[in-house]
Amino acid sequence: MKNILTVITLTLLFSFSAIADIEKAMDAYQAGKYQETAEILKPLAENGNVHAQFMLAKLYENGEGVYQNIQETVKWLKRAANHEIDQDNKLTTLGIRTAQYNLAVMYSDGVGVEQNFRKAVRWYRSAAKLGDGDAQNNLGNMYARGQGVRKDSVRAYMWYFIARKNGNTDAKANTYALLMGDGEKTLKQKNREIEKAIALADACIENHYKNCK
Repeated sequence: MKNILTVITLTLLFSFSAIADIEKAMDAYQAGKYQETAEILKPLAENGNVHAQFMLAKLYENGEGVYQNIQETVKWLKRAANHEIDQDNKLTTLGIRTAQYNLAVMYSDGVGVEQNFRKAVRWYRSAAKLGDGDAQNNLGNMYARGQGVRKDSVRAYMWYFIARKNGNTDAKANTYALLMGDGEKTLKQKNREIEKAIALADACIENHYKNCK
């Protein structure tokens, strides 16, 4: 899972004039004033601020400033994940895709919700199409294992290649593991799959992740 400090620090870097209350919440969190952080975030989250919703979800997950409550974590992640995407607002998109990724992990692991690989794939795919490298890598894993989707090595390689281009550090090892673990296929078959996956990955990136499966 992605933590508050990493995500909100990235969020602030994307904004020349971050919302003052979010900055106050971040300052309070870094100072260890978790209850104050929660008090600042709650009205913002209720009013639809995606970053406040994500941060509040993490507070409930960790029991920081509020009673630990995994159901509240899921509630606020869902609210953040379901925001409409504004492609012109990188700040909002970052918050949405991070919430989607975290929600996917919860469905994949069965934490706070009933384990559901199909729903995990749905949220990984949503975050992946917003350019999240971790979601792209994990979506590759789902295709490699046949969890929530039909097992498909080509699609697994494709998402691994895309994830690597977006800085994910696990995708290279996952590509190698899939390549070496596919013992029933000949080297020629594997090379053909990889060539197809590279072409699909390039087309997917060129089209800004539109129509990528």
